[in-house]
Amino acid sequence: MEAISALGVAASVIQIVNLAGGIVRDICEGVQSATGELNANIRMREQADRLKNLASYVENTLDRRSIKRPFTDTEALLIKICHECNEKAEKLAQKLAQLDQPDQLDHDQPDKKLSKSTKFKMAVYAVWEKSDIEDMRQRLVDAKDQLMMVILASLQYDQFRLDIRLSLT
Repeated sequence: MEAISALGVAASVIQIVNLAGGIVRDICEGVQSATGELNANIRMREQADRLKNLASYVENTLDRRSIKRPFTDTEALLIKICHECNEKAEKLAQKLAQLDQPDQLDHDQPDKKLSKSTKFKMAVYAVWEKSDIEDMRQRLVDAKDQLMMVILASLQYDQFRLDIRLSLT
């Protein structure tokens, strides 16, 4: 029984060391970067911007003035999902922007290069908020998946209608 207890303790210690190593790695990454921002957060911001651009493009394509007919159920759903994508991407961008506020952390150096202590504070705050950001990112990914699914379904339906028209002629 003692061997099993020792194994359980060893597994717990390994998990704690792994978690601490990840936290230290993220903080070091933030301190070493020029902006104090984590690379993962930069990538998330870029992904959110791309999704906002795609959703805006789809919305502009489905502009009621250019279609000149009532929306189909699929088009209405597509517009609704585009709005959701834009909202979720905007919330994620705002959260990431909160992490990138060195002026709130270091008032004595507003126009100078960020000090290591400021970058350290920013990195610690980013690690602290990591789970919230990951949740927001996952919601954004889910919205993107819905958007892609509806776009593909709409294209498949349009192709099906076109095939029927061609077979009737």
